[in-house]
Amino acid sequence: MASWNNFLAPAICISNDQLKTLPLAPAGFSSVNGTNAPLLLATSIVVVLPCILIFFLAQRHIVGGISFTGSK
Repeated sequence: MASWNNFLAPAICISNDQLKTLPLAPAGFSSVNGTNAPLLLATSIVVVLPCILIFFLAQRHIVGGISFTGSK
């Protein structure tokens, strides 16, 4: 989980487009000449959607774990 949002190391080390991580995908749609906003927003939805779905599927367990740790 610590490397989920890592941007700098994969940006430096990975040159193959097929191996790039999720945070690098939206960065590829912005350049000096401009940003393709619709493509950038669509990519952002595809990147964020799995996290949101996992949260809603596991919400009961997450909230239960948080409330359990606060009780004695």
